[in-house]
Amino acid sequence: MLAFRRAKVEDFEKIKQIIKDCGLCDCDLERWLNDFMVVEEDGNVIGTGGIENYGEYGILRTVAVLPDFRNQGIGDGLVRSLINLADRMGIKTLFLFTDKAVNFFERVGFRKTNRSEIQENCPESKQLSSCPLSFIPMRLNISEFFENIKCK
Repeated sequence: MLAFRRAKVEDFEKIKQIIKDCGLCDCDLERWLNDFMVVEEDGNVIGTGGIENYGEYGILRTVAVLPDFRNQGIGDGLVRSLINLADRMGIKTLFLFTDKAVNFFERVGFRKTNRSEIQENCPESKQLSSCPLSFIPMRLNISEFFENIKCK
């Protein structure tokens, strides 16, 4: 059975390993660990993702599901759980960077944007300097997400 939950300190090493195994950036991970979630199957962490919180703005980061568990809707459930968490944190606009998952995130409701919008609203994020320029920046208006019939 799957469980989506907030990450705990004891999950940190597994989170780092999943991020590494999936080839994603682990920069500044310790700073944001309290705002990470994990997906467990039978007590084993199989996916993770987090939020960098900058008040009304946030960055969805390092969403990763182990390869053996992909294409089963787990990533979709994780992203929607993180959007819900961001909403509860008071975040109004959520950004992300992706290189391979533009279509996936567009299905959830994210739209392409430009780096300058993220730079303006989340200037302290290390994602701005660590994500290659080839990565696509995207944004989601959280209130529009919840108004969309597809999210219900």
